[in-house]
Amino acid sequence: MTEITLDPSSFEMVLFDPDIIVADAGAAIDRVAGLRLDSLGVTVDEMKPTTRMRVTGLDPATIHLESGTLENTKRPRTYSADVAAITFTKLCFEIAQRRDAAFGAPDLDAELTHAERIAWDVQLIGRVKAAGVRLYLPKYRYDFRNRHGFSDAVDAAFDRLLDLATPTFGDIMAVSHGLTD
Repeated sequence: MTEITLDPSSFEMVLFDPDIIVADAGAAIDRVAGLRLDSLGVTVDEMKPTTRMRVTGLDPATIHLESGTLENTKRPRTYSADVAAITFTKLCFEIAQRRDAAFGAPDLDAELTHAERIAWDVQLIGRVKAAGVRLYLPKYRYDFRNRHGFSDAVDAAFDRLLDLATPTFGDIMAVSHGLTD
């Protein structure tokens, strides 16, 4: 059982229930086969309604979220279990990949271009989808097109990334760079 800590332990700006957040984070860990975490630290910046999220540590595992990554887009300031499932599962897959030396992930503080980050996100979203989490793929396709172009080749690359079950970081970057170089 993973010990999950949440910071802050209560919210003032958003209507989030800390117990539900912890439970949803635990469910996400369970979706990622082979991911064993002694602990997971979750920090939510409730002052920022944007959707930035990142893995900030691997041992112990820690993630930082802006409140928009957990928010119901149709009811601002309220929690969405569906959005949270995507957010937490995606970050758990990223933690698993970063911990796997064969994957070859960059350092946590490495600067990725927007195109590179989006390409990795698409591959992670493919894993989230395969884990049974409901999501809206056209949103991710549009983000990918915005960074890589609007063409049939870009759409085919998106589909390849989405279906990559066991890639290396180099495999993902090869797809991205093949479109942007």
